[in-house]
Amino acid sequence: MDFTKDFFSLLLGFGDEWVITNIESNHKTQEVFLDVKYVSDYFEDPLSLTPAKLYNRAQAHVWLHLNILHHKSYVRCRIPRVLCANEKVRQVSIGWANKHDRHTFSFEIKGIDLLNATKDQSKTAAHLNCSFRLANRIKHRTPKGAWIAGIICMYPLSTLVLTRRPFKRVINMLP
Repeated sequence: MDFTKDFFSLLLGFGDEWVITNIESNHKTQEVFLDVKYVSDYFEDPLSLTPAKLYNRAQAHVWLHLNILHHKSYVRCRIPRVLCANEKVRQVSIGWANKHDRHTFSFEIKGIDLLNATKDQSKTAAHLNCSFRLANRIKHRTPKGAWIAGIICMYPLSTLVLTRRPFKRVINMLP
């Protein structure tokens, strides 16, 4: 295999069943397209997790990913569709984005981190080189608890004590 493709496959971390098949770059528009393909022989129904047969591959979808050396990067893939036991055709699950999103989880996490740091959607959109609308969408569909998730992950709770009066006081003991 090609070192560059293997390197990007390792960095993306989509799993052993997904590999980079092609890297297309355009220096004029400063864009990089990473073509990803499902190479495993095993397919499963995304709902019941039972084995299924490959039916075909969907049209190519494109997801916005984190920038690579100041180039906008995109993940492009024709997702396999499987014939399930109930004769329905479904797309296999992908691990890098929600079903209807056109950006990756890594991009969304970076967006949340920037929104936390800047407290400004316009600055976040400019830094991520995306539209204000996408930054706004990331902000408003993220659960409120996720905004402090970074702090909670850094300091895991050893004890959580709630008082009898709800919403009055929450005391947590950090290690």
